[in-house]
Amino acid sequence: GDRVLVKVAEEETETRGGILLPASAQKKPTSGDVIALGDGRVNDEVRTFYLKEGDTVLYSKFGFMYTDMKVGGDDYILIREEDVIGIMPRKDARADDIPDLKPLADRVLIEVEDTADVTVGGVILPDAAKERPLIGTV
Repeated sequence: GDRVLVKVAEEETETRGGILLPASAQKKPTSGDVIALGDGRVNDEVRTFYLKEGDTVLYSKFGFMYTDMKVGGDDYILIREEDVIGIMPRKDARADDIPDLKPLADRVLIEVEDTADVTVGGVILPDAAKERPLIGTV
């Protein structure tokens, strides 16, 4: 079908600058390398994949259409191609590489403008009090 088998990237344990991240700051990766593609069949149609084996991808785990697997000590995920957000610029890509991501199919990458950390009167705003940005650059 339209499924993609991805070997999940390892958790980032330190930043590129060498700062070690505590376990509480490490997040389960949502990126990895495409290992295999399905045959493209969905119902009576055969669809062409945008992805190819070896691509490093960023994916979404929202929804119910994915399967986590562990094989030989490595983590894999079986997802639909439409759950892939984009192709990362290189293997072993990290969060710092997201600005260079190539959006997949009809996706658009938007850089959201920062919101003010301080009010006009000089009061420092906590994250919960900041307005969500409404403006960004494609």
